[in-house]
Amino acid sequence: MKSDKLLNAMGNLSDDLINEARPGKGRTLGRSRRWSRWVAAALAAVLVLVAAVGAGASMGVFHQVEDPFTAMFRLPDKVGPLDMELVEKMGQQVGVSAVSNGVTITVDSALRDRHIYMMLLSIHMEGLDENTLELDKVVPGGCLKGLGGSSWGAMDLEPGDDTIQIRMQFMHDEGFSDEPVKLTLERLVLNPRQLLREKTIAGTWTLEFDVDYEDLTVELPGGQEAEATGIPLRIEEVTVSPLSIMAKFTAYPGDRDWDVERTAVRHGDIALINRLSELDIEMKTIDGMKIALPHYSAETNIQGAGGNLDVDNPGEDGGCAGYTILYFDRPVSLDEIASVTVEGIEIPLE
Repeated sequence: MKSDKLLNAMGNLSDDLINEARPGKGRTLGRSRRWSRWVAAALAAVLVLVAAVGAGASMGVFHQVEDPFTAMFRLPDKVGPLDMELVEKMGQQVGVSAVSNGVTITVDSALRDRHIYMMLLSIHMEGLDENTLELDKVVPGGCLKGLGGSSWGAMDLEPGDDTIQIRMQFMHDEGFSDEPVKLTLERLVLNPRQLLREKTIAGTWTLEFDVDYEDLTVELPGGQEAEATGIPLRIEEVTVSPLSIMAKFTAYPGDRDWDVERTAVRHGDIALINRLSELDIEMKTIDGMKIALPHYSAETNIQGAGGNLDVDNPGEDGGCAGYTILYFDRPVSLDEIASVTVEGIEIPLE
C-alpha cells in the first residue's frame, strides 16, 4: 500500500497506511466497529465526495461557512450548540486557500489538542453539484508528520453552490509538534467508477497554517493493573482534554501466533489484537452520567477512534506497547468530568 493513500475516504482507519506513515511502529491491525458506525453516519449525510488539488496558498476565505466549527462534528443536529468558550481556546477560523485547475480549497477552521487535529475544508469547483470527486493523494507535513491515523468525511452544507465541506481528523499518539500544518493535496478523480465520465485532474494544492490554541489537556496518574479479555495489561498514561481521551498501556498477551491474528483481521473477525488496540474507555460526569461509553456499546458519544498494539517489538518482559485514542462528537468541559475508566479501572480527575 502506497503512503500517498494515507488519507482514506470516509473515515476508515487504514492500518497499513498508518504503519507506513509511522516507520518502526507496530502494526495497527484494525477492525474498527466504531469507525464503521461513524462511516455509516457520514454516508447518510454525504451528497458529494471530493477533495481538491492546487498550488499557491493565499490568505482570504473563498467560501465563508456560516458555522465553521459545528460542522466538524458528526450529526451536528444531535450534538447541539457548542461551548464556544472552549472552542475559542482550542482553535480558530483559518481562511487559507489555494487554487489550481479551476478548483479552490479553503481551510475554514481548525481545532486541536495534543493528540487530535480537526479541520473543516471547503472545496469549490464550477459544476461540482453535477459531479462527484474523490481524493487520490494527500501528503501530510509539518506537525502532521508521523501520524497515528487520519480520516475524512464529506458533506454539502449549502446544496447548489458548487461547494462541499470536508471534515478531517488527524491523530498523533506522541503529540503534535509545534510546527505549523502543511497539507499537500495532489490529483483528484472526477466521477470515479463511472463509465466514460471518469477523469483524473492533476495538480498540487499546498495549504500551510498554524493555530493558536490553549492546551487544556489533563494528565492522570498511571501504573494501574488491569486486563482486557483475560490479557493482563498495565495502564501507563492517561490524558483527557475537551476533545479526546488517550490511554497508553503495556499488554502481556503471552506466546501468541500473531500471523493467525492478522489472518483473522483480514477476514473481518474481531481478533485479539484489535481488541487490545482499542481499549474500553468511558467518562463519568460529576452527577454520575456517562459521556463517553465503551466502544462496544450501541450508544456512544465518540466520533472516532484509533489505536495500535506493537506486537512486533515486545519488551524483555514480553510486554507490547499500545495506545487507544477516542475523540468526542462535541467539545466537553473538563469541569463536568469526575473520572475516566479504562478497562474497569476508574481514575478520578483531581
